[in-house]
Amino acid sequence: MNLTHVTFDKVALTVMLSATLVYLGQLIVPVLILIAAMSLDYATGMLAAKYRAEKIDSEKSIAGIKKKVAHLALIAAGILIDVLLYYCINYFDFGISMKFLVAIAILVWLIVNELISILENLKDSGAHIPAWLLPLVKNLKSKAENIAPHNKEENEG
Repeated sequence: MNLTHVTFDKVALTVMLSATLVYLGQLIVPVLILIAAMSLDYATGMLAAKYRAEKIDSEKSIAGIKKKVAHLALIAAGILIDVLLYYCINYFDFGISMKFLVAIAILVWLIVNELISILENLKDSGAHIPAWLLPLVKNLKSKAENIAPHNKEENEG
C-alpha cells in the first residue's frame, strides 16, 4: 500500500469511526440484526406482494424504505436519551451503571416488529411456519412494549 495517498481527512475519518464503534460497541450486534431483518422483511414483502395480488410500485417501495430510515432515526434518538441518562446518573452519583438501555429496548422492539412482518410475509407467500412461532414473536413484542410503564393512549394517533 502506498502511504503517500493517506490524507489527514482519511485518518481523521478512520479515527472517528473507530471511536464511535468502540463507544457504541454493545449496540453493534443488535443493529446488524435489525439491518438483516429489515432487508429480509423487504425481500419477503416483495415476494408476498405477488401472492397478495398487490402491485409492486416504486412509490410504495420508497415509502417502506423511508419508514425503515425513520426507525434508524428512532434508534439515534434512543442513543441520545441514553447519553443524557448516563450523564445524569453519573453527575448525581446514583451509583448505578447504565449504558444504552433505551436504545437496546428500541432495537429489540424494532427487530421483533420486523420478525413479525417477515413471518406474516412468509405465511402469505405459502410457506409453512410452525403454529407456535408467530404467537411467540408477538409475545416478545408485547414484552418489549411493556418495558416501562406508559399511557397507551399517548402512542395512538
